[in-house]
Amino acid sequence: MPLTEHTGMLGEKKAAHLLRRCTFNVTPQRIRTFATLTAEQAVEHLFNFDENSLGPNDLPPNKGLLFPNGPLWHKDGAPMHPPGYGASKVNYVGGRNYCHSSFYQIVDNFGNHHINCDNYLTATYLQSGVFSWQMYEAINDTSIRWKLVFWMNTLFTTSIKRQHYHYPHWKLMYDFVNGIDVTNGFTSDGYDYTNSLKALAFIMTYSNQMLLYLDNNVNTKKGPNENYAREFLELFTILKDPNSNTEGDYVNYTEQDVVEAAKVLTGFTDDKLNFDTVANRPWGTKNFTNHWVKDSNEPSITKKIFSSAFGRKEIESATSAADMDRELWEFIDMVFDQDDPTGSTNPNIKPTAHSFVRKMYRYFVSDKIDNNVETNVITVLANDLYAINETQNVNFLYQQVLKNLLKSEHFYEDGTSKGYSPCNSLIGSKIKSPLELLLTSINLLEIRNKDLDNLVNIYKEIVNSLDEKGFINEVRKPKVVYVNFNANPISIDGSYVNDGSSSLPNNDYTSIYFAELGIDHKDLVTEGYLTIANLKKVFHNCMFTQFGVPLQLCGFNLEGPNTVEGYIGYYKEENYSKNWLDNNNFYNRYSFGRSLLDGYARFKGFNKQYEDVAIQYKVDLIEWVKKNIVEIGADIYSPDVVVETMLKYLLPEPLLPDSERYAYFFGIFMREIPDMDWTIAWHEFILDETDMLKRTEVETPLYNLCRAITESHEFQTF
Repeated sequence: MPLTEHTGMLGEKKAAHLLRRCTFNVTPQRIRTFATLTAEQAVEHLFNFDENSLGPNDLPPNKGLLFPNGPLWHKDGAPMHPPGYGASKVNYVGGRNYCHSSFYQIVDNFGNHHINCDNYLTATYLQSGVFSWQMYEAINDTSIRWKLVFWMNTLFTTSIKRQHYHYPHWKLMYDFVNGIDVTNGFTSDGYDYTNSLKALAFIMTYSNQMLLYLDNNVNTKKGPNENYAREFLELFTILKDPNSNTEGDYVNYTEQDVVEAAKVLTGFTDDKLNFDTVANRPWGTKNFTNHWVKDSNEPSITKKIFSSAFGRKEIESATSAADMDRELWEFIDMVFDQDDPTGSTNPNIKPTAHSFVRKMYRYFVSDKIDNNVETNVITVLANDLYAINETQNVNFLYQQVLKNLLKSEHFYEDGTSKGYSPCNSLIGSKIKSPLELLLTSINLLEIRNKDLDNLVNIYKEIVNSLDEKGFINEVRKPKVVYVNFNANPISIDGSYVNDGSSSLPNNDYTSIYFAELGIDHKDLVTEGYLTIANLKKVFHNCMFTQFGVPLQLCGFNLEGPNTVEGYIGYYKEENYSKNWLDNNNFYNRYSFGRSLLDGYARFKGFNKQYEDVAIQYKVDLIEWVKKNIVEIGADIYSPDVVVETMLKYLLPEPLLPDSERYAYFFGIFMREIPDMDWTIAWHEFILDETDMLKRTEVETPLYNLCRAITESHEFQTF
């Protein structure tokens, strides 16, 4: 029986709940807009990735990637090293040493000054590029895409082994979420590859980053390595039965199955030169000579024979490199299609489907799964995920299953009526990850990095003006934008965007060109002074140092988690998201809000003091209250309206006006002065907004209130 769907308009509390769980882009305006939608309308809009399709009530379309080719770009869009270029040429686009930032494009063979590109951007700056791309895309995305991308990376955990594989792996996840067939021609008749978790599991074996991370690149018939095979079963797909207590027998699979799975997975290795121009990424390759075909001691044994947990399934060894895909698909089908325990010693029904649905539930809904939730929610959705199509294949199409969950009455349980959840209310029942805490805070406080936005817009304007080969009217005239990196704020002179024939406006400006694949390093030139120091000022410091390091201090490293189990808040049983709260990161978690209020980093750690370092994100509280109180016709002169509005948007659960917590925040705002004092202060301020003394009179209580809210325990939840 399907889950009961939520009916009627969401209202602001439930709309905010949906947006917090499904996007990083949750703003007061979006909360107000989504409040007028039904769950059906809201969820379908979040999943609508058509950039030309208006949403309900004329909601603007959900735009795709601001940088479709990622943080590391060339005129032909290739983010990695295509074949046919030697080491003396510009290659490894997106790779170590020879990368060019998408926000700050470097040079072309136009001008007079030569630079040595070999060590131009170190691995640190390359990682800054990938990190900044992820952050900038996620913070601007109005759909569910980036929440799904991060979820996919919790399902199949990796961490960086080589810098130039990191972006293609993340882009692979993004393409999968966006409904692209990431298998790119690896066939298995009857499957719907788009949105299929089976397809994602299949292609993980070809991901260069995964191959290196779990050592499957060295898994050969002569030297088997079981690392990837073990984690594929134990962590990524079917999982151990939590009640298993026999050594080597985990109910859903056994040690014999790990050994046989490792044989199936032999012969795959990473290859940065195997560049797929259609998928726009490099794939790992197959080496049939290293693939296990038969037992060296018993040559007549040419099959992989699995345990009784899989009904003693036999998979015939591949006869060629091409046939290795057939063998891999058979293995994946076996793991995913477990259903009827008949013929198997495994008593669990649809264990892999249940595994993925539990992970989905804990990521989007709640840490707690009791028997009631297991029976009435998890099992229902696992059956949906396992649905058999018209060709009698089980495709594991996750998106419709997730939609059903997000549209259900259960998802919006708020304690006002009896539901399935063991929590009194699912709203505000989870602890934000450090990434959610940072990105949603920036959007809730409606902060924009104008310097970065301007540079991004000019970059896109230039890119859009070039044809696919980087030519204008069949003549190679790369456009140039002039940027003054030394100015504060950064100065971008859009009037000097031209075809490269004009000189610099003055010596303070740097001309930014577009590199071309295959040119000699000696021909990479610049007219200006685009140095490592300049890049560091506007790029590395802007996103990576200001936020990448604090995220690491709070236990969230975008390079990857510390263990193959994943990030502690997603995998560690019992407490799950509560594990984000740690004695070692309390100070820094509670410093995110103050940093955004002050415009200065307030973080500590790594034997460095992240105090009093200016950042490029600072909230304008006066503009915030104007936009969210004055412009919607509410009474700005009432201190109760100010307090209620800020609490309503910044906290997951509104506080009742007669509650002790509401009184606490109201007291912080008013400091025991009469209500009329606020009314007078705001009235005098709007008469002359240039008077700094009058501005301070209204800005100080707003600051005190907002700081108290962002440093509250409620603000840590969502």
